[in-house]
Amino acid sequence: MVGFLASTTQHSRHIEIPARLWLYVLLFIGFVIFLLVLPVVWGAVAEAASGAAEKAAPGTFFLGLGILFVGLVGGFKILDIIGASLVGLVVIGVIVDNYLAAWRVRALIAHPAVSAATAGSRPR
Repeated sequence: MVGFLASTTQHSRHIEIPARLWLYVLLFIGFVIFLLVLPVVWGAVAEAASGAAEKAAPGTFFLGLGILFVGLVGGFKILDIIGASLVGLVVIGVIVDNYLAAWRVRALIAHPAVSAATAGSRPR
């Protein structure tokens, strides 16, 4: 015990960080970047999909009705599921598109300066 503090071994001044901790840190940084980039990407994708969806909605709706009819008449349950899914997706898309449009109009009416600033235009 007497010579315990006077050891001749040298200690490193660097801290050893385990590889698992590095992995967790990198995953956390990636998750934060993902959360920051997600709204930008989502806005661009939603805007592009909204324009294309308006053009494709009537055709998809009637195609779904046709597949559903063939499935009901022919007794093919898979066609029933596919047809009902197509019709349901179009109906849900129309509801969401109209709901979000109404929500944006209410936001513009309630806070025109804030909404105009967030839309990229200057308030007058």
